[in-house]
Amino acid sequence: MIDLHTHSTCSDGSDTPSQIIAKAAQLGLKAVALTDHDVVDGLAEFQSAAKAYPDLIALNGVELAVSWPDADVEILALNITHAAPFAERQQLLLQKRNEANFERVRLLQKIGFDITMEELSRDQNGQPRKVVGRPHFAELMLKKGYVSSFQEAFRKYMLEGCPAYVPRQNPPLRETVEFIRANGAFASLAHPVHTKMDNDKLAVFLKKIKGYGLSGVECYHSDHSPEQICSYLEMARKIGLYPTGGSDYHGLVHPDTQLGIGKGGLQVPDSILDPILNGARCMPARRMKQER
Repeated sequence: MIDLHTHSTCSDGSDTPSQIIAKAAQLGLKAVALTDHDVVDGLAEFQSAAKAYPDLIALNGVELAVSWPDADVEILALNITHAAPFAERQQLLLQKRNEANFERVRLLQKIGFDITMEELSRDQNGQPRKVVGRPHFAELMLKKGYVSSFQEAFRKYMLEGCPAYVPRQNPPLRETVEFIRANGAFASLAHPVHTKMDNDKLAVFLKKIKGYGLSGVECYHSDHSPEQICSYLEMARKIGLYPTGGSDYHGLVHPDTQLGIGKGGLQVPDSILDPILNGARCMPARRMKQER
């Protein structure tokens, strides 16, 4: 079993990269990938910790937010072998994210919330955060009693049409996929269920972005039902994309989602790993004919 979608304290998770490695080894996973939101700061620690577990394959990754009309789309870059270009890119992304965070603070203060960027910029242990995202706003709002749950913080204050909504300024999807491919990593559409596209629309979308260089689609995910997993696997096969999968583990931030098993029944098979490790771009036509 493997898990190719996890988040650490370097973005919006509660476990350090080292803790994720230790937990993956304890669970007996064959492979685990660190895929923090937009940043690669945790990869050095991740790889250093993995040296203590020679039987565990540790894949460098990142989850990149992109802009696409009328859909929430994120792309996973898996098996990153050259992190420097991703690190350079993240500086531009973080600048835009910081601008959005300051605007969100201003809007919350405008409606009477006592929330500052100084508070948001430090974790529960007082350590500086490398990335501040909306979950950290929700965490602080919950701590101060402004909301009764993470869901309320988003639903009532931070989603589109709410008092503290700030539009995302993400890079274009095509540019992002081409960047991933140009730098030798494997590009996969993350959690297709989050796009809120029906299967017909999703299939058209996947065919289009396969042309940009997309190699895979995250068929296995904690938020996918068994029926959706089967549907996405069949769609990937027909289009010629490789399946990827992971729990989207965030530690205590999402306590219902566990490393390796997601919400209890997730099983990502080892067999999907080879194309990712071998740098496959799309499923060969010969294989497609065999599987029809």
